[in-house]
Amino acid sequence: MLRLIFAALILALSQPALADAFADYRAIQIALASANVTDETVATARKLFPDQIVFAEKLESAARSESDYFIAKRQTAQAAYRDFILLPANKDVLHGFIAHQLAYLERHSLAGHPRPGMSLAWAWATLSEAAVIGYEATGEQRFIDQALRIFRVSYGNTDDVRSITEDFNRVNVRGWSFDHYGKTGREHTFAGRIIAPMLRLAIAAKGKNVPDEMAREIQRHAADGVEMLQSHLQFQIVDGDKRYFKYIFTGEQDAFNHIASYTLAASYAYELTGNKEFRDICDGFLNYLFSHVEVGENGAYAWDYQINDNPKKRHRSELWKEAITISAIAYMNERGIEVARQHKKGLVRGFTTYIARTNRTVHVKMGAEPSPLTAFNLMKTDYIHVQLFMNYMPLDQWAPEVREIILDTVASRSDLFPEGLLSGFFSAPAYAHMLRYEAGATVSNTVQKILDVSGDVWGSIKAIGR
Repeated sequence: MLRLIFAALILALSQPALADAFADYRAIQIALASANVTDETVATARKLFPDQIVFAEKLESAARSESDYFIAKRQTAQAAYRDFILLPANKDVLHGFIAHQLAYLERHSLAGHPRPGMSLAWAWATLSEAAVIGYEATGEQRFIDQALRIFRVSYGNTDDVRSITEDFNRVNVRGWSFDHYGKTGREHTFAGRIIAPMLRLAIAAKGKNVPDEMAREIQRHAADGVEMLQSHLQFQIVDGDKRYFKYIFTGEQDAFNHIASYTLAASYAYELTGNKEFRDICDGFLNYLFSHVEVGENGAYAWDYQINDNPKKRHRSELWKEAITISAIAYMNERGIEVARQHKKGLVRGFTTYIARTNRTVHVKMGAEPSPLTAFNLMKTDYIHVQLFMNYMPLDQWAPEVREIILDTVASRSDLFPEGLLSGFFSAPAYAHMLRYEAGATVSNTVQKILDVSGDVWGSIKAIGR
């Protein structure tokens, strides 16, 4: 909890002085973490979550505590903190959080970045994904405004606009490049990451009551995005019914999460255009991935970061990389790129067996080898990547228990998630995803028929290797 107080204080000092719902949300969180709940905290909570009467009553109990002992006050506040994390998502909080994150990114202008693609593909594009999901869930145009704000920045910093040259002479390929192994390359991963939210918004806004000028801008961005994606298809490798890309810098088969980033965008492009080339690479990638999974005794899936014949270079994929892959597959399934029942089961059980294990432990890598995350080993890297633990949440379309596991873990492990559900940009899409469901609602009423995992998702979590 002390780590939350410290991190949140820094965040509060670094954010613009905006009177918004996210600022109120964070103020409640800090009050709970510091065991300093006041009448003002209670009033703020009642305003922000007017339907959460039980939570407000717990806050009142914490504010009225007559104990002079900090430990006793902290215990009262901690009980309410868990309820705070488990509150239903709030659209105003999401919008305010995206606004704060964008303000931070804009203060660190891309003009000083010789290669802005990395920032655009991860920080900016992740926020645009959250904004688009927010629009899907609410229909509110303010989320479109945020997404378009990001798209303008992205198209204003393509390689051709910035006069950035690359070293692989890929003719007629527009997009965003980055540096690796001393070379500059423009490849499919960044194109997929940046363009996918643009196309998803075009699908979501189609036929909706969107102002004409806004609709035209969405369509223009989508058309440009489809053209960019099309230019990368010439570099795909076709191996029977399997399709993948090679990593431009090494010629090795590319990592699964990189290809998944592109194919997610391709699934949207297929829905918008009907171009079968986009559908073929989506189906081919799924065939490629699922032909390389290792199936555990309970059907759990695990796989390497990439396919590599050199055993010294092979390693199990990390949770933050495969959160990208798995969320892409889940969203592709929603768009009609159907995932077979056995694969749905394998993906869900891969998460509940290898990543989210007993006693709310979170493990770094897929596979049976234990690799638990702790606050200590996160301090040696950073807290950004672990936020992607929450990006497994789209699996809840097949097993609602996944969402419950994620929320329970975040609520219980403040050492790993010191700022709860809303930390850096990587946490935004999962919070936006939660807006799809009302408090206590299940994602799918047919989940038992689809997965046949009644009572077995939690049961499949085993203390492996202990």
